[in-house]
Amino acid sequence: MKKFLQKLILFSFVFFLFAIIVLVASSAIVAPKLSKRGRGCVLDKLNRIQNIQQPKIVLVGGSNICYNTNSKLIEDSLHMPVADMSINANVGMQFYFESVKPYLKSGDIVILTPEYDAYSKINFLGDESMYELNIIHPKFISILSAKQWLRLPLYIGNILKDNYNILVADKNSKISNGRYDYNAWGDYEGHKNLPSQSGKFMNNKEDDYNLKENQIINEDFIQLVKNFSIYCKQKNIKCFIGYGVYAKKLVPEEYAFKIHNELKEMNWFTNNPNDCLYDANQLFDSPNHLLFNLQNQRTEKIIALLKKQLHN
Repeated sequence: MKKFLQKLILFSFVFFLFAIIVLVASSAIVAPKLSKRGRGCVLDKLNRIQNIQQPKIVLVGGSNICYNTNSKLIEDSLHMPVADMSINANVGMQFYFESVKPYLKSGDIVILTPEYDAYSKINFLGDESMYELNIIHPKFISILSAKQWLRLPLYIGNILKDNYNILVADKNSKISNGRYDYNAWGDYEGHKNLPSQSGKFMNNKEDDYNLKENQIINEDFIQLVKNFSIYCKQKNIKCFIGYGVYAKKLVPEEYAFKIHNELKEMNWFTNNPNDCLYDANQLFDSPNHLLFNLQNQRTEKIIALLKKQLHN
């Protein structure tokens, strides 16, 4: 039995080492192609935030920000440059916080809008999409925590699979060039003129979009958000938090208020969940994404709420 265990451990180590070698080699090969896909927008977002010298507004959260926001409208209304740093919720909020910290300065305003799912089932440490950002921009490796390194083996298979798919993908497809669907501020515009696909998520009983069935709150995530808020306060940075866009029929008010109660000491630009809830026919391809033609309406609402808070 002892010899068997020794052989098993040796085999596991050799297999893991081989997987790491293949991962590094395949990642180096696909990096140029990966940087042109949607996640490659991180390079443009970083370039924008690090080149803004004056006080700025930084938008932090998942895709409910970049799909639903007109950053230029915020910039013109509040007379401060805006950097939309959002990509998708599965990147994990810890990555977002650590990636923007080096560029935050006194006088900045940070607006946090985590998805509802970020409070429960989406791990704030991120999934394979977070590790793939490290392939695009290796300097991100320096911000990974010990826990994120320990979790890497869980996602090696998915990353290798994605690397293969990227390698054989049609280079002229929309997905392969998704980076260019983001504008200069970092907002997503790839859903312009596209109709609602709400039937895919409103009527699909197999998925878990319905938050009436899932009202768990991850206390570790709550602490992560609180710690970031404290960091901002120490740096003389105003930090606001609010609810993200979601489908009216899929989230109960009691869950929204439970979230607010957990973070009640923070500055909320809105503590009314109804400010952010929409009908199915107003949504694009998920409960978090508005149709493109509603971007301005949503943004004007956020501007009004922010102005009210800033003038208090």
